[in-house]
Amino acid sequence: MTKMMAELESKDLLKSMDQDLGYYCNCLKWLFTCSLATQFLVIKGVRTVQLRAQFTVK
Repeated sequence: MTKMMAELESKDLLKSMDQDLGYYCNCLKWLFTCSLATQFLVIKGVRTVQLRAQFTVK
């Protein structure tokens, strides 16, 4: 009986660890996507500013 209880507990522990890992992976993916989007926006913003500067210089 105690052996079965121990097995059940270890399975539950593994399941919760899986859920935690999934949660952290989702967080990392989200952060990665956000940083990529930010970089993209920054680059785009810099380019538009550069283009506007060229036009005003001419």
